[in-house]
Amino acid sequence: MREYIEKWRSEHLGTEVKVRVSRPASGRFRRAWVGAIVEEKWDGDWLHLTVLSETCDWLAGWLLGFGMELEGFEPAELRERVGSMATEVARRYGIPTQAVHQGHTLPCAWLQPSPDVE
Repeated sequence: MREYIEKWRSEHLGTEVKVRVSRPASGRFRRAWVGAIVEEKWDGDWLHLTVLSETCDWLAGWLLGFGMELEGFEPAELRERVGSMATEVARRYGIPTQAVHQGHTLPCAWLQPSPDVE
C-alpha cells in the first residue's frame, strides 16, 4: 500500500504551485493543505508558499475559495483557470465581466434583494 501511495503522489503531486496567502488565512491554508509544502516565507502580511500539487479544476476551485486572501502565481495555467472561474462566479451574480476585468470594486448594495423580490 505504501508503494502505491508514493507512486500516486510522485505522479500527481509533482507540479510546483506558488501562492501567497494573507496572514489571517495562513493558518486555514496550512491546516487544510494535504500536499507537501516545499517552501514558505513571510513577506510583510503575506505568506509566500511553494507547494506540490496537481493542477486541475479541483485545485483552482479550492484556491478560489480563499477569495481575496490568496493569490496564485504559478503555474500560469492555474492562475488563468482561477481567474476564469472568478469571472464566471461574478457573472453568475450579475456583475458585468467588464467591471471584473477592469478591477472595479462594487458596493455591497448589490447583495441586497431588490424591493420587488418576495
